[in-house]
Amino acid sequence: MMAIAKKYVKYDLMVIDEYMMYDLDKDDLFFLLELTEKRYDKTSTIYCSQYNSDEWYGILGNSVFSEAVLDRIVHNLIKINLGNANFRETFTKHS
Repeated sequence: MMAIAKKYVKYDLMVIDEYMMYDLDKDDLFFLLELTEKRYDKTSTIYCSQYNSDEWYGILGNSVFSEAVLDRIVHNLIKINLGNANFRETFTKHS
């Protein structure tokens, strides 16, 4: 997993779409921690989620890994709330 995390450190911007759409196990959290730690204060990461950032702690659960990951993400967070807009519907061309 560390080799994969290293691969994604080199990009100036990384977008993680559908963040928290699926349950994360301990290995997933460890990978996310490694990735977040390596990118922290060096590059930019956009997390796209249907959940508000204040819900993330409850979703990931109470563990050392989830706490460490979220502390790093939330520390420099710039939040953009798009509300309930459905962009697929809005930008789909009707024939």
